Amino acid sequence: MSTYKLVMPDWSKDDAWLHKTKGWLQGVAIVVGDVRYEPEFYDPVRYAQTLAADVEADGFAVPENVVVVSAVTRTEIRRAVERLAATGFASLRPTDQAGAQPESEDGVALDGQRDGSRSGGIKPAEATKEAIIHFDGGGLSPGPVTAACTVELSDGSLDQAVERFDEGTHNTAEWQAFILGLRVALKHGERHVLVRGDSRVVVNQITREWKAKSPAMQSLRAQADELLALFDTWRVEWIPRKQNHRADKLGRAR
Repeated sequence: MSTYKLVMPDWSKDDAWLHKTKGWLQGVAIVVGDVRYEPEFYDPVRYAQTLAADVEADGFAVPENVVVVSAVTRTEIRRAVERLAATGFASLRPTDQAGAQPESEDGVALDGQRDGSRSGGIKPAEATKEAIIHFDGGGLSPGPVTAACTVELSDGSLDQAVERFDEGTHNTAEWQAFILGLRVALKHGERHVLVRGDSRVVVNQITREWKAKSPAMQSLRAQADELLALFDTWRVEWIPRKQNHRADKLGRAR
């Protein structure tokens, strides 16, 4: 059995009741030496709803780092983690592991130009000053969701924004966060932009590696395409969640 440290979010009795009722919890960390796992925990009913919503929205679902427990309580989470430890956490992916796709030093680079061409690994001239966007979306799926972004402007200053939606899915929240970041950069007159996020769905759909099958996802991608066309150059880069902590923290703030 792997030796591990389980880090649980602080919660009151009211919070415990809320998590159990909603059937969903994120923010749990499992630390094994230098390796960190951050799975999301669902009860069976909430997970079935989430999976169905994602499939309806995108035509497919790619669950990753999900643990389904009988009830989202401290006791059941601890029991599940103990059983996972017996397997060496083989079914979980470390938060600092980039995954199977080829990657650059910082992540997977997928680029586009003003004329709409898309290719991999092409970077603008070193002299070009880019604004750097980090985006992250999340929440109940389906249910209330949050879109958040941070934008490091080309002059070195920082801006950020958060939008909340009464209804959505994890993937629509990620798309809304992507779009929000582009709007913030345009508001400041940026002409070159690098967009980073940990959503493979958004990164692969904006670069046409994956198809956007549902009308909702096609509409969001079309909005993003219109905004990207306003930049002289743009790049989209997948990064591990560990490197997206600032946008993630912003989206979680109450």
